[in-house]
Amino acid sequence: MLASWVSYCRVDETAVFLDVRRNRYSALPWAAAKPIVHHDPGATPSRLTQRMEAWGWFDDPSAKPRPRQPDPVALEELGPDFRNGHTSPRLLAQSLWLLGCLRVQLAARRLEQVLTQVSIRNSAITDSISFEPDVLAPTLAAFRTIERYALRNDTCLLRSLALQAALAKQSLASSLVIGVKLHPFEAHCWLQHGTTLLNDTVERIGLFVPIRVVS
Repeated sequence: MLASWVSYCRVDETAVFLDVRRNRYSALPWAAAKPIVHHDPGATPSRLTQRMEAWGWFDDPSAKPRPRQPDPVALEELGPDFRNGHTSPRLLAQSLWLLGCLRVQLAARRLEQVLTQVSIRNSAITDSISFEPDVLAPTLAAFRTIERYALRNDTCLLRSLALQAALAKQSLASSLVIGVKLHPFEAHCWLQHGTTLLNDTVERIGLFVPIRVVS
């Protein structure tokens, strides 16, 4: 069976794999990948099996298969009450600080380690707050302001990680979703609370198939 640090999704007739320990994406025709994702290594070509074993993709064969995470469905975007809030100098400073910290972590650590921190922050929340505009709108506004003036457009992972950390500080758990598309290949990342998008649009994420969800 695939190790916990390897996830996959099917895009048409192609299987895309994400190895967060090696920070690598790989693609195979679905016919070749099917035995792998269905835990049937005996039906996998030996050369492919040897390559994946060298990468450390296969977990303890005696372990029970883990159920695959269901694909999250983002059904709605934030309403205007969430998008039109005012922020404060304190929240702007916190946003900058978190973006800086997460930028350093992404440069210094494996992606697996950084994503594990998302789960740790969520699990540490013991008294979750209500999903209300008056509580969350100032934090969301702070990140929109910082992103407008201090970030490029290609920093979706950094933006989502920092926002997730900020919301966890306010006792709100959220899910970080990584998606992929083909032709051309592109990976994208966004943040959700339940089925509500926090930092993207339904139109944009509709181009991507989720490959890993971190809650």
